[in-house]
Order: sequence, then structure tokens, then C-alpha cells
Amino acid sequence: MRLRQLIPLAPLVLASCGGPPPVNIQAEPSSAKIYRVAQAGDTLLGTGTGSVKAPDENVPANILVSAEGYESVRRSVTKADADKKAPIRVRLTRRVVHLTAMPNDADIVVEDVPTARKSFDVRLDSGESKTVEVRKPGFKTATRTYANRPGTEAPPPSETINLTERDVLLNVSPSGAQVSVAGKNIGENTAHVIIPKGTCTTVRATRRSYVAVEKTYCQQDGVQEPPLRDVIELRDREVAVTVEPNTAVIKVSGKQVGLGEYPVTVRRGACVEMTASAASFLPTTRTYCNEDNAKITAVENGEDFIKLRADESWPLTVESDQANVNFQVDVGSSRKPEDAWRILNQIITSQFDVLEITDKETGYLRTGWNIRTFDGSVIRTRVIVKLASGSPLKYTVKLVSEKAVGEKVDIKDDQLFKAENRILMQYKDLINEVQTRLR
Repeated sequence: MRLRQLIPLAPLVLASCGGPPPVNIQAEPSSAKIYRVAQAGDTLLGTGTGSVKAPDENVPANILVSAEGYESVRRSVTKADADKKAPIRVRLTRRVVHLTAMPNDADIVVEDVPTARKSFDVRLDSGESKTVEVRKPGFKTATRTYANRPGTEAPPPSETINLTERDVLLNVSPSGAQVSVAGKNIGENTAHVIIPKGTCTTVRATRRSYVAVEKTYCQQDGVQEPPLRDVIELRDREVAVTVEPNTAVIKVSGKQVGLGEYPVTVRRGACVEMTASAASFLPTTRTYCNEDNAKITAVENGEDFIKLRADESWPLTVESDQANVNFQVDVGSSRKPEDAWRILNQIITSQFDVLEITDKETGYLRTGWNIRTFDGSVIRTRVIVKLASGSPLKYTVKLVSEKAVGEKVDIKDDQLFKAENRILMQYKDLINEVQTRLR
């Protein structure tokens, strides 16, 4: 209630009337104002202390003691109070916090009990504390705790709580997903994403063996306001591939992507083929699938460590620019064609037992495959001779070297064999011998 302040009555004026002495009033806290309440208006008697004319027996004097941040106290001063000739002590003990919430439709909740919107007076008895929340869907809840206890900070007489930070309730699947902002974890599967006014917040959802997903929410002018709730589903899988040796080449779908280690992404509903290879080691191929009811290799824990096996054939082969290449052999002008063909056959049959095709007239010769089996691989070698020119006499000789990797390789499975630039040591001088002896 607003009080109409009048000119205060000085105690000396009352005493000069010659009647009974006035009744003194002492208020606590000392900042409290003491008013005489009457129909004609309220009269300020003093701050902290004041005096009121002794009332007659039938008409008590009504006083009001008020102070900012306290609940006011009303009291009637009677003739009996005056007869005691002792000051009346009025102590304000109940604290009051006038709370205003913004926006106007925000809920004010005291001790988990909704009380009002826009404004509310929080009352605190002596020794009491209360927790107050201002809530609105889509905004970060503001919390205050006010206490009316000795030794604690006095609550403010009034406070305006303005909700400015937006709050997106985010749900992330599958189970076990972590949610973070700026590298700080804010929840698992469920989190409140806070967006301060005038800014944007980027949230990152992660889970082992899944590709992380980022999403940005903004509270800025001209930008779509953030939703109350949102959902992120981690769909694509990730396999952290590590290969020993660390110089191994990693290829995904035939394309080189890294050396030694690489995070392989497997999209939802797809499969990916990964190959790891290194010189002097046997290559390894893995297929990772991200399909319902599909057998997934090393995807569940998100890691795949591959130790390449040593290639047993490596020390028995040599890199050669003569492998799988047509080399022209010029026959010496003094050498007869019959002699050249005979020498050519002698050289080749010294290394190859089977001649699949031999035709002197057309100058075509092809050997059968010589097979060499190793632990984990098979190398097959053959020679193909073609007449390049009759005058002058020339031949092309091709040393075919192919390799297949696997525990059980059928030499007839041509699709398993691939040409390579290494040949077995026993064939390394074959082309040179042909070129030398046919001069």
C-alpha cells in the first residue's frame, strides 16, 4: 500500500500539550519507517524511532512499520501500552523479494510449485530459504536461491529476471552417443543446448564407430530461431584402420587415401572395400558394411588393426622393366631364319617345359604357365613370341609375370591373377639372352 506522507509530528510538540507522555516506538531494522495510519492519511512518525500521542481508552492508535525488502507490520497502540511507559519494539523479520519475470509469459516457480507469471512476491520467514526458477519452453531456466538467515547475503528487495538464452532439448541416437559444445561434454543421448542472445552454438554428436555429426543453432536477427526440441541420428559408421607397417598404402574403393592409418567411412546402407599393401608384404582386403542384418567386419568397436604378412616370394623375385612388356629382338643379318627360330626355341625350352603353341610359319610361340607357389601367393610365368618383321627379321618377346594372393588359388582363375613388375630370379636374364644370341 502506498502511504501518503505528511509532515512528521515532533515528540517535543506532543510533550508540550501537558497531557500524558507519548508512546515511543523503536523499529528494527533502523532503516524502517514508522507511520501513523488514519482515515485522513498516513503520517510519518520517524525512521527507526518515532513517537505517537498516547491514545485514549477507546480509540487506539494504528501504526505501520515498513522497510524496503521486508514485509510491513501493522500494530495498534492502546492505552495499556501507554501505561507501561516503555517503548514499543517492532521488529520486521519476514523478507520480501518482489520478482519480475521476462518475457511476461514466463512461469515463476517457487520450490517446484508454479505460482504466477510476470511478477510475484517471494516471502521468507526468519531462518528460511527458497529456490525460485523462471521457466519458459525454449529458454534456459534461470534459478535463484534467496535466504533469510544470519551470516548469509541478504536477498534483494526486488529483482527482474530476463530469460535471454535459448535452450534446445536435443536427443541423439543410438544409445551411448555423447554431445559436446566447444569440446566440452554436455550430455549423453540427451542434452540442453544453450544459445546466448546474438550468437550461434555448434553442437557435436559423437559415438565410437560412428561418423560425428555437427549442427549449429543461432539466436540472431534475420536467422531462423532455434527449435524447442531437435533430434540427431548418427547413421554413417567409421572404422579407424591401422596397418603395420606404417608405410602401407591404404586404398578405399580403389583410391589411395592414406599411409599406415585412415578413418574409413561407411555410409548407411552401403559397403566399402579397403585394401592395405606394402612392398615385401602380402596385401590384405577388408569389406566393411553398414547394412541391417549384414555381417560387419570390425565396425562395431570402430577399430581394425591389420598386420600385413611378409611376402615369402619377395626375396626370390626382382623388380624388372622387362615384365609384361613386348621387347623387340633384331635378328642378325647373317643369321638364317631357321637358325634364329631354333635358337629361340632352345632358349625358351631351357626354362619352360610346355609349349602350348608353336608355329614356325607364322613365327608365333606361347609357353604354358610355370607355377611357383608360396605361402599366401602364387606366381605364374610364361613367354609369348611373335614375328614382328620378316625382312629384316625381327621378333617381339614378352615375359608375362602374374601374381595371385590367397591361401587357395586355382591357377585357372584368371581373374585372381594380376600382372606385376617383378619376375622370378630364374627369368631375369631371359630377354637379354635372346637379344644377345640372335644377333
